[in-house]
Amino acid sequence: MVPILPTYHTASVSDVQRADPRLTEWVIAPTQELAEIRQSTEAWNRGEFEHWIATYAPDCEWYPATEGGLLGESTPIRGHDGLRAFAREASQHWEHYRNEVTDLLRRGRLSLVLGRFRARGRSSGVEIETPMFWVTERNDTGKVIWARSIVDLDWTNPEFSRHLRDL
Repeated sequence: MVPILPTYHTASVSDVQRADPRLTEWVIAPTQELAEIRQSTEAWNRGEFEHWIATYAPDCEWYPATEGGLLGESTPIRGHDGLRAFAREASQHWEHYRNEVTDLLRRGRLSLVLGRFRARGRSSGVEIETPMFWVTERNDTGKVIWARSIVDLDWTNPEFSRHLRDL
């Protein structure tokens, strides 16, 4: 596992590719695709969860970095109802929950979104901030069918590496 330069405020494509040579075969995604992902992320940040959910296929599967994911025990969230439940829960537990997208890489049907996550606990007031990466696989209509949010590019994670190997 190669850690992704946690001292950087926000990881950039060139930083990540230098830190992890396995990403050299990934290409920078078209500007329009990056803009669409940023729009979806900003909708999440504003609490407009249905706009964010609409980018996912109805039978999607998402493994969040939260909900045990930081310990490698992530349980998938399935389908639009699961995404809605996650959004409601996040709103209940976090006073402030913000994702920022800086760059996007592509390899076939996979996307690697680079960015940052910031949050403040509603009851604790504890603030967290970390680089964040989102790996997604899209179907032929462009909807997300599989996703994993991660705080580092852990190539040893079986679910993550299976998707990289298969595509």
